[in-house]
Amino acid sequence: MKFSLDTFRAALEPMLPCNSVLIGLSGGLDSVVMLHALLQLRAAGELPFKLRAMHVHHGLNPAATAWQQHCATLCQQWEVPLVSTHLNLSEFVQAGTGIENVARTARYAAFSAQLGTAEVLLLAQHRDDQMETLLLRLMRGAGPRGLGGMPRSRSLGAGMLFRPLLQFDRSELLGYAHHQQLQWVDDDSNAAQQFDRNYCRHTLLPLIEARWRQYRASWSKSIALQSEADVLLQELAEADLQQLRVIQDKTLQATSAHDLRNALPLDALLSLSLPRQRNLVRRWFVQLGLPEPGWNELQQLVTEVMPTVRDSKASYSGAGYSVVRYKNQLLVLRALSPIDQHAAMTWSPVQQPDFVLPDNGYLVARPSNNDRQDQQRAVAVTGALQVRYRQGGETCRLRGRRHKSLKKLLQEQGIAPWYRDRLPLIYAGDELICVPGIGATDGNRATAASTSTAPHIVIEWQPPDWMPGA
Repeated sequence: MKFSLDTFRAALEPMLPCNSVLIGLSGGLDSVVMLHALLQLRAAGELPFKLRAMHVHHGLNPAATAWQQHCATLCQQWEVPLVSTHLNLSEFVQAGTGIENVARTARYAAFSAQLGTAEVLLLAQHRDDQMETLLLRLMRGAGPRGLGGMPRSRSLGAGMLFRPLLQFDRSELLGYAHHQQLQWVDDDSNAAQQFDRNYCRHTLLPLIEARWRQYRASWSKSIALQSEADVLLQELAEADLQQLRVIQDKTLQATSAHDLRNALPLDALLSLSLPRQRNLVRRWFVQLGLPEPGWNELQQLVTEVMPTVRDSKASYSGAGYSVVRYKNQLLVLRALSPIDQHAAMTWSPVQQPDFVLPDNGYLVARPSNNDRQDQQRAVAVTGALQVRYRQGGETCRLRGRRHKSLKKLLQEQGIAPWYRDRLPLIYAGDELICVPGIGATDGNRATAASTSTAPHIVIEWQPPDWMPGA
């Protein structure tokens, strides 16, 4: 499509109404053309929003400071407010990540931080950029979402991102720039073909165009179809997820198993086809606020963790979380900071009812109500108590029950495995007198009888939240 003020104005129409627009200004051809066209529309009284620009200094090229100065001069000449930011790319470096991805991640983080509420960020990627993106993602084995290319719009920070040039070829922008006698900077690293995108731009795509002149139009159609397919997959995942939640809600009402509130019932999940299982789990992760799992992660979950026997301990560990089977449910657990298993903390619950445990939630002491349940759980407090953790081999006799190991007691009480080593135990001296949430021991009965005037309290533990998306 030919680039002109009329076609550019039409390309801006799908953008959400806003009061302010932030323009990503690199100083290169594309962003300079976009800024100039916006100013022409503003001069004609056709822009209902304020304009400002932002330049990101990556510090990767010796000419980067000169590019920044070019943007500053241009914005001063055109009377556009400019924000410039220098990036510290070392904050974004991860093992196995190329410098292109590092710079991109840092750049979008900078844009996100700068965007005001309901402000729109305009970026100048064009159709040739979209073709390169499609080819790169195809080489990496992307699915419908990835092959849908760069979205025209999406949320970013407190505002939105919008790309109004995706329907225009670079040659059209170049023709406009020459006609308007614009000046821009050229990044010499764009010619370095050790970078995948540059190799696509300078070698692969020219070969394709020599054989298939209309490939951009055909590929654009494929991008649109893949985007539609992704929408349908998300709608199917949402419908499947809602159906499983209906089943899960019935389970929670029957068992009061609050730890399973974000879990998926495995029998219902496994009744779906493998593609629908992967599709649903991907959506589930996103709704829990976790990074969307890749193909290899989904395959491992669907083929190795989910279909194992009912009492299996099969699990999968990701970055900051783990996926486990429990009570025929599939759960995601947030990785918590380790605790000092040998810690011994002194606590006076009468004077300090709330007691924070380092990296492990907190204890709460409340007066006993003297009902039957509280009578089994209340302890008589005659002084300071000790809070410790399991060391292994502990035994106790809960009131009215047989003597047994703490390990067996926790299993019988249905305490989830991930809670057991973090469960605080209450001691008076060397004697275990209370397992919070379960009951008081017979060891405290003599103390309670001999000190009837001592405060009787129920100790409860509020554990840290293991569940993402809570």
